[in-house]
Amino acid sequence: MSGRGLESKIKLIESFRKYDHYVGAQTMFAFLYIAQRTYFSAEDLRVMDVGIEMDTTSASASRNMAWLVKHDLIELYENPDKRIEKFIKLTKQGKQLAKKLEGL
Repeated sequence: MSGRGLESKIKLIESFRKYDHYVGAQTMFAFLYIAQRTYFSAEDLRVMDVGIEMDTTSASASRNMAWLVKHDLIELYENPDKRIEKFIKLTKQGKQLAKKLEGL
């Protein structure tokens, strides 16, 4: 065993640490899930869907979304039919990060 297989995982974490050295694993997971569902699979995704997938509270999901918005990786927008719901999409910078991470 050489540990070479871990190199891409370390690079993935380092990609997020460029935004914030203290980024949590839950926030990285949220971004990866959002990128996979909205960008690569072209699905609509709500903040509450991320919370359900992560098996966490809506408050925790919202904190993760706030970090991603703060670092210009995602945008949130209201569901015009149900204003309490927020949909998620990647920003230009979020798409660039998703492409980079896919290539690791």
